[in-house]
Amino acid sequence: MENNSEKPKRGRPRNQLADKIQYLYPELNTRRALLNHVHSIDAHQVLQEIADPAMKVWYERDGHGKTVILSEIGRLGDPEMMRAALRRVYDKKLSTAQAVSLLRAVRKQRRGVASLVKDVHRAIDHYAFELTPAEVAEALESVAGDYRRLAAATVKQARE
Repeated sequence: MENNSEKPKRGRPRNQLADKIQYLYPELNTRRALLNHVHSIDAHQVLQEIADPAMKVWYERDGHGKTVILSEIGRLGDPEMMRAALRRVYDKKLSTAQAVSLLRAVRKQRRGVASLVKDVHRAIDHYAFELTPAEVAEALESVAGDYRRLAAATVKQARE
C-alpha cells in the first residue's frame, strides 16, 4: 500500500480565473485585488451599455468608492441584475458602505423561481381560510398581469 503524504486541501477552493489571468495585471499583488479588478471590469462593460450619460459620469469619476461599488456589482454576474443594481445605487445616491451592504445582501439572497413558487404557496396557505380557490386564482392573475406589464416595460426601456 502506498503512503501518500499529501493531504487534501481544506477550505474554499481557489478561484481558477485569478490563476489564469495573473500575468495580465502584475501590479495587483493579491488574488483579492485581482478578482476585484476583474469584477469591476465586468460591471464597467455593463455600464457602457447604459444610455444615461449622467449616470456614466457619476460612476466614472475617479475614486476608490466607485471602484468598490463596481466590483460588488460585477460579482452579481447577471447583466440584467447588474443594470438594475447600477440604476438603484445611482438613483438613491448611496454611500459606498450603503451600496456595498445592499449589493452583498442582493447577491446572497439571490434565489430562483422554485424559491419564489414556494414562498407564493406559503402566502396562499396563510389565506387558505379567508379566500376561496377562485379568489386566490383572481389575485394571482392580477399579480401576474402586473409583472407582465413590468417585464414589457423593462424590455422596452432596455431597447432604448
